[in-house]
Amino acid sequence: MPKNKKRRVSSKENDNPRVAFLKKIMWGGLFSLISFFVMMLILAFIVVKSGISESMQNILVFFVSLLSTFTGTFLSLRKTREKGLLSGVITSLPVIVIVCFVLLTVADNVGVRTIIMSLLMMLGGALGGIAAVNK
Repeated sequence: MPKNKKRRVSSKENDNPRVAFLKKIMWGGLFSLISFFVMMLILAFIVVKSGISESMQNILVFFVSLLSTFTGTFLSLRKTREKGLLSGVITSLPVIVIVCFVLLTVADNVGVRTIIMSLLMMLGGALGGIAAVNK
């Protein structure tokens, strides 16, 4: 190879491990957020069409919260083999912040349900990270 030509470095070789970690966190958070709002739309449609009680609605919202962060974290961290619990919790944090912000703009106050939902989202992220690392 001539001296005046430089070898091209692929983007994977050029990435810093921290940048790669942040990309995974952001993709996982984005996927979790999209899946959360899509599942909530489906749940809202089901609630409107059927007569589901309020207590059952709360349980379904909690389940959707846990499931959305689990899937987003699992999909973003499935190729890594380390720090599943910590990465899962960190991935769920942006989703929790955005969902709580949306809830604050729509509702008047943050209640116990919002705190429980946030904790379940964090738990879903942690479980998704653990499952992704140990698959």
